[in-house]
Amino acid sequence: RYTWKIGVPTFEFGTMHAILFQLGALPITMCRLVISKASATFLNSVIPFNEALKCHIAIGYTLVFMLFLTIIVFLMFFGVNCADGDQSFCAKF
Repeated sequence: RYTWKIGVPTFEFGTMHAILFQLGALPITMCRLVISKASATFLNSVIPFNEALKCHIAIGYTLVFMLFLTIIVFLMFFGVNCADGDQSFCAKF
């Protein structure tokens, strides 16, 4: 179970920061002034600003999926380590 004790916290830490980034990017997709000003620049040929609502929805679904995945992995990690008899994990769980 050593690889779980190394890999799962790394996965949890990475997904935590990905979720925090998505929470920061989510409101930007609904800023109408920023989108209208950016669509008048050369960036409109690279980034489809007309699809901001679809991007907002996609970010939201990805956020929810990653959150549920993180919760499942977290509960499995502590449950397996507690079932193996590691009392330090049972006290936290």
